[in-house]
Amino acid sequence: MPEKLSQHDLWWSGPQWLHDKHLPNFIANETPSHDNDETYINDSLSFVSQVKPIAEFITKFSSFSKLTRILAYCFRFVRNIRSPSKKFSGPLTAAGLVDAENLIIQLLQEQEFSVEIHMLRKNKPLPCNSKLLALNIFLDKSGIIRVGGRLSNHSTLNINQKHPMLLPKDHHLTRSIIKENHTRYLHAGPQLLLSLLRQKFWFSHALSIVRQECHKCLTCRRAKSQSCQQLMSDLPSVRITPDRHFKRVGVDFCGLFLTKPNVIRSKVKFKSYVALFICMWSKAVHSSLFLIFRQLPSLLRYGGFYPVEGYHLTSTPTMGRTSRELLITFGIFSTLPKEQRFSNFALAIISNGISSLHIPQIMAVCGKPQ
Repeated sequence: MPEKLSQHDLWWSGPQWLHDKHLPNFIANETPSHDNDETYINDSLSFVSQVKPIAEFITKFSSFSKLTRILAYCFRFVRNIRSPSKKFSGPLTAAGLVDAENLIIQLLQEQEFSVEIHMLRKNKPLPCNSKLLALNIFLDKSGIIRVGGRLSNHSTLNINQKHPMLLPKDHHLTRSIIKENHTRYLHAGPQLLLSLLRQKFWFSHALSIVRQECHKCLTCRRAKSQSCQQLMSDLPSVRITPDRHFKRVGVDFCGLFLTKPNVIRSKVKFKSYVALFICMWSKAVHSSLFLIFRQLPSLLRYGGFYPVEGYHLTSTPTMGRTSRELLITFGIFSTLPKEQRFSNFALAIISNGISSLHIPQIMAVCGKPQ
């Protein structure tokens, strides 16, 4: 080696271009390296997940019924291509929709519960850390995971009620099924909707998920919205001042009732009404039966309200606004002009030592016990 070094021109004279008169032009394409700087190597790893095209297809629809119909038409097209002699046409059948729905559930389960399906197909127990271990799941003839139970042998229920199909708890397709059934059953509440869903499907944390979807329904939120309510005015003095019972009362009427006289086997029926006397202070109620409106002054006298200061809250009986027959029965009302009806009625009341006060008919609620 030393003897070769003495004859090595590159070592003693350098490269040949150093002896030339014209130096070549070098273009530096590389950045200078610094020995003191730390060098970092960035390794980027990319994972590619292979998803079946039809499994990706079922997640692109917000309506479960629309997805079921589309797949049913696709199955019909494939069957017509395979057997041209037996072509199907016309509207979809119930069996075709059921087959499409079962395929959707099967693809969804293969995507979400692949480990459990692999173990069930090999007849092996589920892993100890599996969340489905307590459900006693099994595969049916169609390859769909169903929840086990104790109703397999002697129950007369159908297969969906005995062993509902398993769904993932927080999946787009699960929520679309909840929305579909919520609309189908006329916007049922969370408890009713959950009871209807469990006749066919099973998923964990069901009540909370159903409540979330019901809360998102705009139709239900509009129906439950409360209108603005005006504040009530202050109570009158007769409502808050302690006094003797039934000293100040409100009178209202209900009816009509058909009553028979106290005669055996009588076919005669009389139209009668019930007068309700409500104590303004204690809210105690006293009811009395009377036949015609003319009996009201005597009813007040014999009913223990004579002589007292009455407080009449309704301008007409309760049925007077909805039944003309009641006004015709009141003889003193039917024979007088409208302006004189209540004045004569008040005169009949005052003659028995009872004063009355009328309120407007459109405000019949004001002043009544709340």
